[in-house]
Amino acid sequence: MKKFLLCSASALAITIATSSVRAADEIAAPMDVGWNGWYFGGHLGAGKTTNRLAEVSDDADVSKGGALGGLQLGHNWDDGNYIWGIETDVTFADLQRVYGGHSVAPDGIASIRGRLGKEIGSGAFAYVTGGAAVLWGTTTSSAGDSSAVVNWRPVVGAGVEAPLSNNLTIRAEGLAYFGSDTESDGISEANTLDNVYVARLGINYVPGGTTYERAVSYQGDPANSTWDGWYFGGHLGAAKMTGILAIGSNTEDYTFSKAGALGGLQLGWNQESGSYIWGIEGDLSFVDLTRQTGGHNVGPDAMSTLRARWGMEVGNGAYAYVTGGAGALWGTSTSSDGSSNDGYLIWRPVVGVGVEAPLNELFTLRAEGLAFFGQNMLTGPSDPNQIDDVYVARLGLNYHLGGTTYGRSMQNAVDPANSSWTGYYAGAHLGAGKTSGELAVDSDDYGYSKAGLLGGLQLGYNQENGSYVWGIEGDWTFADLQREHQAHSAAPDAMGSIRGRIGMEVGGGTLAYLTAGAGVLLGTTTSSAGNNTSFVNWRPVVGAGVETALNEYFTVRAEGLAFLGSDDNTNVSDEDNVLDDVYVARLGINYHLNGTTYGRAAANGSEVDVRNGYYVGAHLGAGKTSGDLADGSDDFTYTVAGGLGGLQVGYNQDNGNYRWGIESDVTLADLQRVQGGHSMAPDLMASLRGRVGVGIGNDGSFAYVTGGAGLLVGTTTSSEGGSANDTYHAWRPVIGFGVETPLKDNITVRAEALSYIGSNSEIAGGGSESNRLDDVFVARIGINLHM
Repeated sequence: MKKFLLCSASALAITIATSSVRAADEIAAPMDVGWNGWYFGGHLGAGKTTNRLAEVSDDADVSKGGALGGLQLGHNWDDGNYIWGIETDVTFADLQRVYGGHSVAPDGIASIRGRLGKEIGSGAFAYVTGGAAVLWGTTTSSAGDSSAVVNWRPVVGAGVEAPLSNNLTIRAEGLAYFGSDTESDGISEANTLDNVYVARLGINYVPGGTTYERAVSYQGDPANSTWDGWYFGGHLGAAKMTGILAIGSNTEDYTFSKAGALGGLQLGWNQESGSYIWGIEGDLSFVDLTRQTGGHNVGPDAMSTLRARWGMEVGNGAYAYVTGGAGALWGTSTSSDGSSNDGYLIWRPVVGVGVEAPLNELFTLRAEGLAFFGQNMLTGPSDPNQIDDVYVARLGLNYHLGGTTYGRSMQNAVDPANSSWTGYYAGAHLGAGKTSGELAVDSDDYGYSKAGLLGGLQLGYNQENGSYVWGIEGDWTFADLQREHQAHSAAPDAMGSIRGRIGMEVGGGTLAYLTAGAGVLLGTTTSSAGNNTSFVNWRPVVGAGVETALNEYFTVRAEGLAFLGSDDNTNVSDEDNVLDDVYVARLGINYHLNGTTYGRAAANGSEVDVRNGYYVGAHLGAGKTSGDLADGSDDFTYTVAGGLGGLQVGYNQDNGNYRWGIESDVTLADLQRVQGGHSMAPDLMASLRGRVGVGIGNDGSFAYVTGGAGLLVGTTTSSEGGSANDTYHAWRPVIGFGVETPLKDNITVRAEALSYIGSNSEIAGGGSESNRLDDVFVARIGINLHM
C-alpha cells in the first residue's frame, strides 16, 4: 500500500492560501495553543540527488533536482515547554537522472522520525527531527539491464510549524538523507546514489481540533498594518534557462532552452518606515532544469540568493517591491563521452519584482519574478557547455513571527454543524502520480518506474441524506509520467475518470469518502525504430479521500486514486511496452454553486470590490502538447504532458450582472519532448486575452469565457546537432473558460482551462527535417491580488 500513499502537488500553495480563509475569518488567540494529539497531512516541495552513473570505464558524476510530494501521519505531545512526537511519511519524487542509457534515482522515499521542538511565539514552534529512512527505485544499465533497489539511510532535518486555524497547521521543513549506495544493474556496471536533500512545505489536519483555539470574533484595523520583523516560508513555481550544449567539436554546438518546476524555502526580515518597506531575504530552491542531448547535459539543479528588498504599500495591506542582490547556481556539466563531468558553482547578479499581500494577521502571500543574468562557459577537456540567463516565476507563502502583519475589521461567526453537501460543484486539482511497467528494448525488456506531476479539473454532484453523502464526479488530468529508455517510451500523458462517491460526515464540516468507477489512460508508446502508436487503456479506478469545508462556498480535499491493470501497448509486431498500475495523490479545491456547503451564522462583507480595477497574480498547473518529430525518413507522433507556472496581470470592469476585462500572462512550461536527438516543444507561453463573464452567486463569483492572441516560444532540434537548432515563435489563437471567486478582502482564486489552437512546422537549421507542434492544452489554478 505504500505505493498508494502518493504525493500532493502544486496545489499545495493554493490549498494553504485557501485554508487561511478560516484563520482570517475567525482570528485566533495565539496563547491558546496546544500541540497534543494525532495529525495527518500532505507536503510538496523539491529535492536534489547526486549520483555516479557507470558508462563503461568512464563514470559520470551527475546531479538532478526535481519536484516531490507526499503524505505524513504523526502524533505530538506538549508538556507546556517542549513539543515532542513521532512522524512517518511517504514521498514520491521526480528525481530520475538518465545518462548514456543508465539511470539511478529514488522515486519513493519513506521515513519514521522523532521530533523535538520549542515554541517561539505566536503559536509557532521550531523543531529538529531525525530517524530512519528508506529510498526505493530502479537502477538501469546502458544494455537495458534493470533491477529494483532499496536503500536504508539515516535522515535528519529541521523545520518550523505554525497554526493556521484550530484544525490546520503549516510547516516549512528541510531534510537530508545521508549515505552512499552502489547498485549493480545486472552486469558489471555499478551506479551510485549519494546524498539526497529535500526542502518542502507541508499542511496538517488535526482531527481533535485543539491545535489552535479560536476567538469567536476579532476586531482590527486593516490600515494598521505593519511588516516589521522576521518571517520564513516556502515557494513553488517554474523556471526557464537558455544555453549551449557542445556535441563533438565546437562547430556542432547548438542553442537550447528548458523549463521546469522548482520549490524551496526563504527567510527574511522587514522594516517599515511610513509607507515604505525595506528588508533582506535569503532563499534556497531546488529546480528541475537539466537539459540532455547527445550524452551532454547542463543545467542548475539548485539556486540560492541573498537579496535586498524595497517596496511601497499599494493599499489594503499589500505592497509592491523591487529586489536585487547576489545569486548562485550550481549543478553538473557533462560531455557526451563521460570523461568530462564537472560540478560547478556560478555567481550571478539577480534582480526581480513582486507583490505581497496579507492573508491574516500571521500569513502573507506573494507572487514574484526573478532573473539571474549572465553567461558562463562550463568547460571540460574539449566540450564547453554554456548557461545563459535563468528566469523564475514563483508563488510564496510567509509566516511572520511577530504576529502583527495584518489586522481585520470584519467579524464573522460560523456554525460547522450547519453543513450541507447537496448540489453541483466544480474545481481543480494538482498532485503527483507514479507509473510502472516494462519497456521493450530488442530482446531485453526491463522494468521501470516513474513519478511526476499532474493537474486538471473536476465536475460533480453531491446528495446528502442525513450523515451520508453520495454523488458522481468526472475529471480530466494531464500528467508528466513519461519514461524513456533507448528511444522507447510508454506512459499516459492524460487520464480521466467517471466515478461514484459515497461518504460520511466525520464532524466539523468534514467528509470521508470512498470512490470507484471507470478510468481511461491516454498516451503514446514508442519503439527504438521510431514506430509510434497512440493508446487508450480503460481501467477500473478506486480510491479514497477526505474533504472539508473552508467557508460557505469552498471545500478542499486530499485524495488518492489507483488505476488498476496492465496493458501491452504494441507499436510493432515484436515490441510490446507494458504499462502497469498508475497511482495518484492529489489535492483539490471545489467551488459549490449553491453556496450552502458551510453555513455561516453571521454576515460577511468584503472590504474591497474585487469586481472592478487592476489585479496581479500567479498560476500553477499542467499542460499537454502533441506533434511530430522528424527522425530521418521516419517521422513519429508524440504527446507529452508537464507542469507549468507563471504570472498574470489584468483589469476588470463590472456592469451589473456582467463582467468584462483584459488579461496578459506569461507561463513557463516543462513540455519538452526529446526523441533520437530531436526535440520540439514550447518552454514559454504568453497571451493577451479578453474576458467576459456573468455572476453566479451573491458573493462576487463569476464564470467566464476568454479569448485572444497567444504566443509559444521554444527551440526545435534535429539529430544532426549544432547546425540544426532554431528558436521559434509561433502565434496562435487562444480560447478558454474558467470560474473565479473571492477568498477574502482583495484576493480571488480561479480554475481555468486554455487551448492554444493551431499547428506549426519548424525546420531546424534550415535543413530538410521538419518538426511539428500541434494544439497545446492547459489546466491551471490561479490566485489574484486586486489593487
